[in-house]
Amino acid sequence: MSSPTLTHRYGSVFLLSAGLFLMSMLFRATNAIIAPDLSRDLGLSPEQLGVLGASFFYASALIQIPLGPALDRFGARRTMIVLNSAGIVGAFLFALAPGYGSSLAGRTLLGVGMAANFMGPLKLFTRHFAPHEFATASGILVSVGTLGSVMATSPLAVLNHWFGWRGAFGLLAGTSLLLLVLFAIFIRDEDRREPSPAAASSPFRDALYLAKDPSFWAAALAAGLRYGSFASIQTLWAGPFLMIYLGLTTVMAGHMLLILNLGFILAAPLAGWASDRLGSRKWLITFSLAAMALIVWGLSGLTRPAGMILVALLWIGLGVATSPGQLMYAHAKERMPAHMSGTAMTAINFFVFLGAAVFVHGLGEILGRTQGGLANGEGYQRAFFFCSVALALAAFL
Repeated sequence: MSSPTLTHRYGSVFLLSAGLFLMSMLFRATNAIIAPDLSRDLGLSPEQLGVLGASFFYASALIQIPLGPALDRFGARRTMIVLNSAGIVGAFLFALAPGYGSSLAGRTLLGVGMAANFMGPLKLFTRHFAPHEFATASGILVSVGTLGSVMATSPLAVLNHWFGWRGAFGLLAGTSLLLLVLFAIFIRDEDRREPSPAAASSPFRDALYLAKDPSFWAAALAAGLRYGSFASIQTLWAGPFLMIYLGLTTVMAGHMLLILNLGFILAAPLAGWASDRLGSRKWLITFSLAAMALIVWGLSGLTRPAGMILVALLWIGLGVATSPGQLMYAHAKERMPAHMSGTAMTAINFFVFLGAAVFVHGLGEILGRTQGGLANGEGYQRAFFFCSVALALAAFL
């Protein structure tokens, strides 16, 4: 039987899967724009703001452990419906939170709910796309999903101005609920029609298989360092850096984050396409990690006042440089037996989310321990330099 083409699947599996992934990317990046308002309305310190931002990633990381076996055994559709339902409850809870504790609970539940919105689509893609289409399809998925990060820039700044952060979050939660209903109605797993060897597999045996593979550990640790560094900047600390330290308005800071995400969106499909045709993931990923290290090192040297052209070039360069990192999933998938595809990719994703949690949290500690807090450029210099060293280590791995 011939494999379905990429175009054939756009109207069903691809668009609704990408819509839920878009919401996941949007939710994880919202705090960068609303951070000053959260700090003011909820009375948060830099350390608390860091924990609040990291809670999404800690929760998502922990869910990755059972997520791989769940995707392989129960299918992506059912797994995504259950988790997204919990996430929507968390989004509404966050929007109504009166203080730090309830906002932390809502943000944590939101992280649980969004945990399958990248791995789930990738698992669906292994059933719906041919192997030579997978990296291209996943690259386009990442680009579409990253529109969520774009929506968390200037558009979110406008919504925040019109409705406040609570009203904006309520609108996002309602949108996510609508997408989930459509997904439940129109998407069907192929797992029940196509027998899978996963039924004869043991999660413990699969985990042991991964643990014995040195290349898995190198890719997993590099993925955690790469995304941890990028996410700590993109999803939270870029906002205070641009608005509180460099003195940009909320809308102007949103434009800068928009540039960052546009660079990623434009480059991600090209990276997938190039790796499919070159037949190599490794060297493209290594080059991108080295470029990221240099760019973030450049950010650590920015002082006030900084030229807007230079800031914009660094942001768009960071977005372009980080895009080949999504190829780590294709690399992991191709090195493992077919029945372990979900387990292998979620194992990588565990380190991705864990890295994001640790870096978002850790940079909050660095900034909180710096005299002057979020207004002192010395804290950002230390934080970004730390990220550049981590990215250099990832390239070495």
